[in-house]
Amino acid sequence: MNTTEPSTEHLVADCLMFARSLVERHVQAAGERGGLLTLLDATARRIDDPRLCVAVLGEFSSGKSTLLNALLRADLFPTGVRPDTATAVRIERAQHRTGYSFRLGDSPRYSVAWDEPSLPAAVVSALQARAPGGEPPGTSADLLRALTGQPPWCDLVDGLRVQWRAPVLDEGVVVIDTPGSNVDITAHVDVATRVAADEADGTIVLVSSQIQLTDSLARFLRKAVPPPVLQRCLFVVTRMDNLDVWEEDGVLEEVRRRAAHVLGIRHPLVLGAAPATVLKELAGKRLPVSSARWCRRFPDLERALVRFLAEERPVAAVLRTLRLLDAALTAVGGRLADRRQELEEAGRELRAQQVKGLDVFVGEQHAAVRAVVRRAEREMSLSVRVASLTSYVMCQAAVQELITGCATRTELSNALRSGVAAHVRDALDRLIRNVRRRVAEQVDRAQDEVTGLLEKAFTRQYAQLTKKTGLSAGARPSASRRRFPVRSAAATESARFGATAETLGKRITRVGPVGSAAAGAVLGNAVLPGVGTAVGAAMGALIGHVRRPGLAEARRTAGTDLRIRLREVYDEVDAAARIWVDTTVTALEEYGTACLAAWRENYAEEVGRLLTVQAAQQDHLHAELAAVAEDLATVYMRQATIAGDLTRFSHSPRLTAGLDIPSAGAARPADDV
Repeated sequence: MNTTEPSTEHLVADCLMFARSLVERHVQAAGERGGLLTLLDATARRIDDPRLCVAVLGEFSSGKSTLLNALLRADLFPTGVRPDTATAVRIERAQHRTGYSFRLGDSPRYSVAWDEPSLPAAVVSALQARAPGGEPPGTSADLLRALTGQPPWCDLVDGLRVQWRAPVLDEGVVVIDTPGSNVDITAHVDVATRVAADEADGTIVLVSSQIQLTDSLARFLRKAVPPPVLQRCLFVVTRMDNLDVWEEDGVLEEVRRRAAHVLGIRHPLVLGAAPATVLKELAGKRLPVSSARWCRRFPDLERALVRFLAEERPVAAVLRTLRLLDAALTAVGGRLADRRQELEEAGRELRAQQVKGLDVFVGEQHAAVRAVVRRAEREMSLSVRVASLTSYVMCQAAVQELITGCATRTELSNALRSGVAAHVRDALDRLIRNVRRRVAEQVDRAQDEVTGLLEKAFTRQYAQLTKKTGLSAGARPSASRRRFPVRSAAATESARFGATAETLGKRITRVGPVGSAAAGAVLGNAVLPGVGTAVGAAMGALIGHVRRPGLAEARRTAGTDLRIRLREVYDEVDAAARIWVDTTVTALEEYGTACLAAWRENYAEEVGRLLTVQAAQQDHLHAELAAVAEDLATVYMRQATIAGDLTRFSHSPRLTAGLDIPSAGAARPADDV
């Protein structure tokens, strides 16, 4: 029978659909995703299953096995044994043959028919393989007892299912017995939680009339049973036939009071029963009057149980689905929160690697290139000045030594006529070669530095993100190794510089001591080539005859005049060198500009693609982040709604009249069953 109301069915279907969509969209871990989807599928199948499932909880010696045997009208399960097994026992109506099935760990399911004279060989072999040295029980009845309460067999069993025929099972009830415990055993708590929360439509808690609701049982229930399920438990007090009639009301009321006070249950339902009397009657034993009364009322308990489950099923289906949805939402919410953090971190990384527009980036590199050129300019200017000063000092010393070494006027005249000019020309030639070499080296270094600077800057700015986007890096521009603009300009100015120096070297031959025939010849030849030599010599000889200074004075006069003329020559050389350096620097600047243009041309398409990819990544990140934030807000809103629904359904009115159970405080609640 499926008693779920249409509105409840709609709510459950909506919750399951929403939970599945969230899990499929956001839970990527295979294990977690599969586990949640399996739970959702199991919940959907459970809702479609018309049978009524009841979970039976209780401590050791609370009478669970006795109640199960009474419901089944057969002595199947051992009583009074320690709760060693940590598996649940599912008892269903047998469709054909009675019997049971089970697994041993991860083994396939083994089936045992109740009416078989001996155990199947496969079952015996499997049991012996799992417990070497142990001898399995010989009959199906003995094996069932061993699997539910006798080590080592009860430690091996998993997924035990019993197929039987009994009145309560014929009503479509499935009984699930959970391992009881007076102590906090994690495996027992986990099984009780799973059965009560995910499988059962209702939960029965067994309490002995002698022990009643103990603190250890209360702790176990609070830990094992979800609060909404605990609010709707049915408490059955066993061994009621051991009480005097006048004690019955007090015991039932005490259980109600303890359930309300210790467990916080608002309207606890409590019934009395004596299932042992049913087994005694089946065994043909004579019952006392009190026991017979409780034995006759046991079918009423079964009917009340069926009505209780029928009433609880709609609410249980909703509560189970809401709890499962809440678990799914919690998992999805955690995954969404992690994903939001991942997206925010990815956004920060993407912003840190933000690709600049090529025009902006190239503009920024102009300053770096200019800095390299300015440094090269300073180095070239310094090299030229040092080389020029060194050449001047050495040339002056050589000329002075030449003049000082002249012992006669004739030697002095010859030195002034040819020797000085040769020294100056040689000095200027060496200066030109030295300056050309040094400037060429500095130009090479500057070009290499510009090329390396641009290559490093472009690689740092674009290549890292290129790897992330999967695009190929731009090839190195061929212009990065061009040197012809600088060398061409340098060669032009070098030739001009050399011509100037050579002209100035020739001019130095015009300097000589006044009054000397040799000096007059030099000066005359400078004015009138060919003829001027004789005229100048004659005039010099004549003037020298009139005023003929001594050799020492002539050397001093020539040295002073030559120093002045030599300084003028080197000043003009320095001016020509500065022009050469300026032209070289201009060529270097043009080279840097050409390199930037070449890099820009090579990277234009690449950077354009990178910018497009990065913009798309930013858009994708923002869109996903917005979607995650929206889903996360929906999750939080749904969880708040679920919390309210769980409270509302767990405290919804119970149809106690349908169970024929008077309200708490009535005179004889136990008589009604």
